[in-house]
This record gives sequence, C-alpha cells and structure tokens, in this order.
Amino acid sequence: MRRLGVMLGSIATVACSTVLTSSTAVGVDGGAPDADVAMATDDAQVFDASTEPADRPDVATVADLGGTPDATADALPECGATASCRFVTNVSPGGCARTVDGTIWCWGGNSSGRLGDGTNTSSLVPLMNPYLTGATAVFTTFDHTCAITPPGSVWCWGSNGSGESGGAPGTLRWAPRVVAGIADVVQITPAASFTCALRRDGTVWCWGQNNEGGLGLPHRIFVTGTPQQVPGVSGAVQIAASVSTVCARRDDGSLLCWGSNQGGSIGDGSTSYAAPPTRVSLIDDALDVGTGEAHTCALRSDHTVWCWGSNRFDALGGGPDSTTPRRVDGITAVQQIAVGQNHTCARLADGSVKCWGTTVSGSPPGSIGTYGPTPVTIAGTAGSVDVRASRVNDCVRFADGHLACWGVGDDGAIGDGSTTSTMTATPVVFP
Repeated sequence: MRRLGVMLGSIATVACSTVLTSSTAVGVDGGAPDADVAMATDDAQVFDASTEPADRPDVATVADLGGTPDATADALPECGATASCRFVTNVSPGGCARTVDGTIWCWGGNSSGRLGDGTNTSSLVPLMNPYLTGATAVFTTFDHTCAITPPGSVWCWGSNGSGESGGAPGTLRWAPRVVAGIADVVQITPAASFTCALRRDGTVWCWGQNNEGGLGLPHRIFVTGTPQQVPGVSGAVQIAASVSTVCARRDDGSLLCWGSNQGGSIGDGSTSYAAPPTRVSLIDDALDVGTGEAHTCALRSDHTVWCWGSNRFDALGGGPDSTTPRRVDGITAVQQIAVGQNHTCARLADGSVKCWGTTVSGSPPGSIGTYGPTPVTIAGTAGSVDVRASRVNDCVRFADGHLACWGVGDDGAIGDGSTTSTMTATPVVFP
C-alpha cells in the first residue's frame, strides 16, 4: 500500500483565550471577492490513520485520503463554559492549521496576502479564512498558501509573482482561488517561487518559476501559472520542496530529486543542475523526506536520519558538505523528520523533538540562534504526534490537538499573541 508523507494524527481539542488584531480589507486582487473564490461547503473530511503499521502510526495512505470521514468528528468533547475549541488535524508552520470542521486558520506575516482573509494585515493569533471551508489539508510557506478540498481540488492564495498561486503571474491573490489544470491532488508543497502537487496516481505537477529547476523542466527560464507534469516521476507517495530542490519519495522507498542542486542537495554525488529528476544514491528505504535551502534529509527504515548537501550551518550534523547521503550521528528511534531552511528536526518515539543546524531567533529579531551540529532537545515537545519545519519556525501538534511553535516571533509567527522569539515550544492561541 502506498504511503503519503502527510501527517494526519488524532482529532483533538484546543482551549484558548482570545487575542484580536485589527485589519483593513482590501478585497480579492484589490477588489471585491470574485465568483471563483471558495465558498462554504459541507463536505469536510477527517481521515483516520489508526490502522497504519506501528512504525508510522500517523502517516495517511492514499486509500485513507479517499476514505470515509472519521465517525469521531460527530462526537467531539466538550470545551467548558469559558473556553472555545479548535480540533486541529493538520498544521503547517509559519503558520496555518486545518481544523476538524474543514476550516483553515492562519497567523503571522501577511504582506503578500498569505493569510487569505482578504487583507494584508499580519495577525498575532490564528484567523479563520472566511472564504474557504471543507478543506482536507493546508500547506503554507512564507509568502503563499495552498489547500486541498474534495475531491482533490487545489486552492492557493498570496504571492503570485511567478504564477506560484496559479493563473496569470504578477497579481497577488488576497483570497483563495482554484488552480486550474489539476485535480485529484493528495499533497501540496509550496516553495519559494513555485508550487508542486502530488496526484493520487503518483505523478507530480508543478507551476511557477523554473529558474532554480523546481518544475523539473530542462528549460530553466520558464514561468507559468498552469501546472506542468514533472517528467520521469511515477509511483510518488510524498513530495518536499524548498528554494532550489524538490524531492519525491516513491512507493519502493527510493528518492528522486531535481533542481539547481545547490550544495549538492540532489544527492547524486554532484553539484550539477538536475532536470529531469535524478535518483538519490544510497537511499532505497526512505520513510520520510524533507528539503532545506541547500540540504536534504531522509528518514530510513531503521529510523536513522541521513542528510546531504551544504553543511555550512550544521544542518547535516557534524562534518563537511556532502553530495551523497550521510548518517546524522547522535540520534536514533526517529519517527518523523522536518527540514527547515538551514536546520533539521526529528520527532522521536516518545514524541520529543530534537533539532540541529541554525535558525534565526532571539531578540532583537534577526539574531542567530544556533543548535549546532549535535541534536538538541526542544523543550515543550514531549508527547507530540507531528512536527513541521519552515524557514525559521517549527511547530508540533499533540494528541489532544493543541499546537506549539518556536523560532522567530516577527509579525506573530509563533501564534501566541506576541512577537516574542523563543526556542521553547509555545502553545498557539486560538480565538
């Protein structure tokens, strides 16, 4: 059975206080919402991954993503008289979350319209997207966001200078719009100036800018808002993308990567531009994959982590740069990995998270917070069931549904109602 690297653990609750920010509505593309902006639906789905093997209990399969809504969605626990609940099933750091009712909540910076609320105002706490419901998952990066709605439609919003949110390049998307030319999607990975999607048939499709090779096409000077099939990729069950590298994990455990190969992040022993996709050497049993600015990591079947590419910021652990996979010392029993811009994190069997490399943190914003080459335990992560990494923020989700994030606090990126940077997992505060 094929597996997807989309983490969808238990349905759960969050009880939080309310923190509000002001906003100025600017409309969709500068005006009133268009007719093709998503409106409310009643077909939100929640998928139960409890039947997966014990070694990967929270990884949804392709069959799960087409399955029956979890019956527990109709029997949610009470919150109490003074608290409000958010039943979070999927989180993307930096940050957005999808709740059990299919609504999407985003927080942090919003100059590009990434929050999708029709404004360009940042929010210190999660704001519900007023245009899109019935979502099955949400994925965000620092300047644009995408979501999936049944039966596999893609909606994107935010930056669109290169067509990364779909349609004609150059116009910001202030609210969700459907991406034409693709359907039956089970995972999306927004990157710096392009977006890729995994379809149920195991093919990968990308759109946006190709100057770093993210679309997997041989002609690098190419910009499109229409999804293009990446040549040579089949049997994919997970995708990961960053600034210059995209990887697909296949159902046989092998990895295919493509892009500019910055720092040797393709993993084929070279630093040469790779298009079409190229097989990663030494890895034939991958359970998870993630890409950073100039490095890539994979979780193998023995639950060890292997990384390759640039080690300028210790994202590979100790040692020099490497153009082929190398095991990260000092960490075992890993259940999931999350790769940030210049750092890497791993969730262990007890739910705790360890990270290594470098991320921006501290006060004043922009100072450098360094984990170093040896994995460091992140306080406040024990018992988590999912970890996600972005450029300078990371988040975990717990079995009771609450979220906690750490890293840069600029524009409210932690989601706790403040702009304070922290290296301790801090609960996200839902209204």
